[in-house]
Amino acid sequence: MDEKKLDQKEFEELGRHLVYEEKKDILEFRRYWSPRIFWLLVSILIFQAGFVVVIGLGWLDFVEYENVVSVYLAESVIQIVGLSVIVLKFLFPNKDNNEKN
Repeated sequence: MDEKKLDQKEFEELGRHLVYEEKKDILEFRRYWSPRIFWLLVSILIFQAGFVVVIGLGWLDFVEYENVVSVYLAESVIQIVGLSVIVLKFLFPNKDNNEKN
């Protein structure tokens, strides 16, 4: 079995090619998921706004369960902020994190 040994120049060129391909894949990944996550967050906010309006107009009655509505809205806001932070840190890490990895 004949194996070609890579000399230093070929090895460096292969390394640069792999780094380029990895960066290209990460950019494609970001372009794919960024709008989908954005629209997920927008849909959650629209649902919350609709929920508040429906309760405010009296179409839904939560008089006996006032705390449930407050807890739900607070939980949704925390969920949106948490999801945003986690996703943004993953999709768009800062420069310090890239240098460490």
